[in-house]
This record gives sequence, C-alpha cells and structure tokens, in this order.
Amino acid sequence: LIGASGEPSCGENAGAAYIYEAAIDGRYELVASLAPANCKSGRFFGHVVALSGSVAIVGGTKGFLGGTVPNPVYVFERDDAGAWTETAQLLPDNNDHALGFGASIAVQENRIIVTALGDLAAEISGAAFVFERSASGVWEQTERIERAGSFGAFAVLDHNRLAVTAPSIGTSASGGIYLFEADAHGVWVEIGRIGGITEASIRCDIDGDRLVIGRSSAERQQRGRLDIYERTHQGNWELVEFVNPLSSYDYGAFGADVEIDGNRLLVVGYAEQINLPYNIDRVVYVFHRTGDAWRQQHIIDVGTTGFGISIDLENRTAV
Repeated sequence: LIGASGEPSCGENAGAAYIYEAAIDGRYELVASLAPANCKSGRFFGHVVALSGSVAIVGGTKGFLGGTVPNPVYVFERDDAGAWTETAQLLPDNNDHALGFGASIAVQENRIIVTALGDLAAEISGAAFVFERSASGVWEQTERIERAGSFGAFAVLDHNRLAVTAPSIGTSASGGIYLFEADAHGVWVEIGRIGGITEASIRCDIDGDRLVIGRSSAERQQRGRLDIYERTHQGNWELVEFVNPLSSYDYGAFGADVEIDGNRLLVVGYAEQINLPYNIDRVVYVFHRTGDAWRQQHIIDVGTTGFGISIDLENRTAV
C-alpha cells in the first residue's frame, strides 16, 4: 500500500493510494487505485497509510492549523473476489480532535489506531483513538487515550501492545514514549513511559517485549543512535543496548526511522559525503541479532537523498 498525497485524482492535491500485490514471479503488480467517495482537492488523501491483511486504512490529513474541514481516516477492505472497496470513514467522537485527527495510523487485524496530535500551548491534549470491528462488521470507536502535550505524534501497534510518542515539539521540555496494553476486557492500560528524549521527531517500533527508539539527534555532532528496551518479568522496560553504525558520521541522523521484525532491524541514517560539509545521501542500515547483540550486516544505498524517508519491514521483505 503506497500513499501519494499530491496526486490530482479529482483535483489539486486530492491524493490517492495504490495497492500492489506480488505475482508468482515475485514482481509487484498494481491491483487497485484507491480514492475516497467524497474525493476533493486539497484533502491530501494518502498522507498516511497502513495495511493489515485485507484491511487498508488511508489518512486524508491536512497539515495546517485553523482549518474547518475535518480529517477523516478511510477504511478499505478486500472482498473474496479481490476488489478493494471503501467500507468506512472514521472520525473521533469529539470534534475537538477532528482537525488533527490522522496524525498517525496503525492497523492490525480487527483493530485500528488513529492519533490526534496535542498542543501544549493551546492546552489541547493529544489522543489515540481505538476503533474495533464489531460482530456485525462495523468499525466502532471503543476507547480514547489522552495525554497532555504533543502526545499522538506517532504510534505503532503490535497485537495488544501500543506505543505512542510525545516528542519535544515547540517546548524546551524533553519528550517521551507511552506504552499501553489491552487487558482481557479490552481496556487499554499504561504499562510504561520512557522519558528524557529530546527529539523534535521520535520514531520507534515495538516487537513483543522489545522496543526500539531512534535517537537521530543523540551523540556528539548529532551522529544519532538507537536505544533498545526490553520488558522484564517484573513488567518494567529497561534499556539493554545502544546500537550504532560501524562508521558514524557528523550529523548522520542515525535513527531517523526504524523498523524491527524478529531478529531483523532497519535503521535510517545518512552516509559519509566526501569533501562536503553536509549529508545528502540517505541510506538504510541493516542489522541482525546474533546471540545477545545486534550486528550490522550491510548498508542499502541507492544514492539518493530521498531514500528511506519512510520504511516498512515484514519477515524478509522491506519497503
């Protein structure tokens, strides 16, 4: 699933999303072009996307303040014949969050998470909205998790675990990551908070009892690093390892984005630029867990600054 928020599908910056599927020979072929039923110019449909099995969700997010048009999140589902159809438009039950709704989205099986970024100066709390599919197949909001400040900038979902970031945006205070878990009754309970993260943008990923956090402004000259936390038997999240590339570069921003799946780890950063005072070549570092440590295997480098601005990883396939 690929979002293209600038596509003129029904007007300037109306946006679109495209679904590709792997053929028998492994090549990916376009099978569906998605646009909302209420397609309009300036909706930026495709700004954020998430995919799980036969459910695709697409955010039509406007990145401005003071607007009047709410930002719905659209749900598309694949039927038995392979056709993708819009089945729902999600909006929060409280219009206070409508304009910032869709800052980040995540989906897994019958659960969707949509965040709305908070604003400390405006005294608007950030929120993570939980939608679940009912027995009748209808997507319903089941919970709203709120925290003060910039909570809701980014979210990742791993079965019954949820991580939501609150970066230090427009404030001298440090940010952090909140961790939640759904109990046996489906109620989301906070199970940890990792603070002291001074980053304007925090990227993280969660895989079972392991949490990885990109710290692209950390280390001297903003070389960046990756922090790895693991949940103990007592339920605490402990920092167990720092990960750095074999060669670190000034302003390398290692940790600008990160994805983990089992013993594979992808980290975005910049590579060395010969005789240049700035970095222009973004690369993806590949790590594999051997024993109790993460070791760099190789670097994916296609020679362009835009490479790796967004990544995804599942089993042996990376996008």
